[in-house]
Amino acid sequence: MKKESLERLTLIAVVISAIFLIINQFVIASLDGSSSSSISFSGKTGSTLGVGLKSDGTRGVIEYPTISEVPDVDKTGDAVQDALNKYVPTGTPWYADDVGVSFDDPVNSLNIWAEVGGPLGERAGGRFSGSKTIWEKDLTPEQQARYEKLVSVATCDFCCGSPQRPTRVNECGCSHAGAARGIIKYFIQNYGDKYSDEQILGERSRWQTLWYPGPTVKLILSESPDGEASVSDLSKLPSMVGGC
Repeated sequence: MKKESLERLTLIAVVISAIFLIINQFVIASLDGSSSSSISFSGKTGSTLGVGLKSDGTRGVIEYPTISEVPDVDKTGDAVQDALNKYVPTGTPWYADDVGVSFDDPVNSLNIWAEVGGPLGERAGGRFSGSKTIWEKDLTPEQQARYEKLVSVATCDFCCGSPQRPTRVNECGCSHAGAARGIIKYFIQNYGDKYSDEQILGERSRWQTLWYPGPTVKLILSESPDGEASVSDLSKLPSMVGGC
């Protein structure tokens, strides 16, 4: 009986070891897939190209994961139109009703996000402060630290700074920088445990593309292998939406 019990225990141990080995291989395969250079997101998320701070400190095109869904669009054969359709957002993101914003109303949305962000330096009574403002004191110490990190790398482009010396949104008092601070504060405070730093920066990038459609798409095309010839076609697009 003791021999049979020992054999049974040995068999059980072998089976358990085999199960753990299979699970381990599955997890490794999943991690390998997630580290691929091809970003894939599901549900309400996606990925986009936008302007950001490169590792050398200059401005350039970066691929970001996003929070709102980025729909697939059919190609028209026109590189400029395809880029506009793909990177300039339209419609209303899932959080629109909560904030009162819409991709289809860029100027009003800019003012709302700037009000959420508040004035530079958190000065009460600034032109963009109001009932919607999320002040830094409204954030927990952990949220504040995360906020400071993100506003130090998010850049205010095309109306402030230069490609070689980008202005960070924690250094700029314009409405676009205020709106960027508002987007970052909003998602850190309300969805900080759900979305990564990169996704928050990516969502902010979608709005920036909406407010600077011409320059952003032009930069994306200029860094694309097949888009450079069509950059001149963007002269009809607005360089900036909303006041600075």
